[in-house]
Amino acid sequence: MASRSKNNFAKFEHAIRKLSLDHRSGATDLALGAARLLAQMPLGEDSGVTHRRNIEKACAILLDGHPVMASLWNLTDAVLGLSPWPATPQMASSMVREGARDFIRGLKDDLSSTADTASELLGRSRRVLTHSVSRAVRETLLARAKRSSIEVTCTESRPLCEGRLMARALGKAGIKVTFIPDAVAGAVLSEGRVEAVLVGSDSVSAAGVANKAGTWLLAMAAGAANVPFHVVSTHAARLPSAIQDKALQLAHSGKEVWTAPPKNVEVLNRAFDRTPLDLVSLVILGGRVLSGERAKSELEVFEFSHAVERLARSRGFDLE
Repeated sequence: MASRSKNNFAKFEHAIRKLSLDHRSGATDLALGAARLLAQMPLGEDSGVTHRRNIEKACAILLDGHPVMASLWNLTDAVLGLSPWPATPQMASSMVREGARDFIRGLKDDLSSTADTASELLGRSRRVLTHSVSRAVRETLLARAKRSSIEVTCTESRPLCEGRLMARALGKAGIKVTFIPDAVAGAVLSEGRVEAVLVGSDSVSAAGVANKAGTWLLAMAAGAANVPFHVVSTHAARLPSAIQDKALQLAHSGKEVWTAPPKNVEVLNRAFDRTPLDLVSLVILGGRVLSGERAKSELEVFEFSHAVERLARSRGFDLE
């Protein structure tokens, strides 16, 4: 029995590590996948305390792989912030399962509300530009396309080209898509080809919107061209600024950009950047429409449970 339990946990940990290495999927899809895994986490043979340590280990693996993705921090809060912690593994497993399932239900409801609100916000805008891949953006554009035809410009989103995933999904749904290299976005905006820019977010804090690298430049280009720049996000994307600050300093492997650079060439691969909220026209946060200033005010008081704060400090995040 003990051998079977250990084997089941090894399979579970392998699946968690696979998610932690997925750098193409959006934050919402990764969080939903992680929540489903945590809800099905194998039951150990020891105490509830041991079960908690296993949960902490799984969450730490996810956060180490995607530290800027707030939805994974909020999922961690949903399963570790519960108290009091049960003494038996059976009760602990049940509590974690319910916490993960509640997170899934809440995120899906939030996503639906956000997409409905954002699609209404687009109004008569028929030509929209987006960057990278985002489930919230995709659902918004699909909802908008049900009312009347739209055209979407998708950036390539190098180096992993997540924009292809977005372009493929929208094209499959019957939406006309123009696919462009990242460096062309500014010119497209300046030529009046776009009526609105709509991006998702890996995290939103009082300091700004963390999203795929290039989003900040896109926001500045949109401002210069007088094109509205909107951010669609669920409540699960909220993150304290201190965690976001540290997460944004971490670089991905340079091999994603150049597998074998020549001598004396060093590749700096920052996967994310942060767009200040004063460059954002509107933030659609969980179905609510906020100005950048209002969003900043609300996010300044956001914090996690003590359990998640302890885990954050153990991963090198200074929350002071």
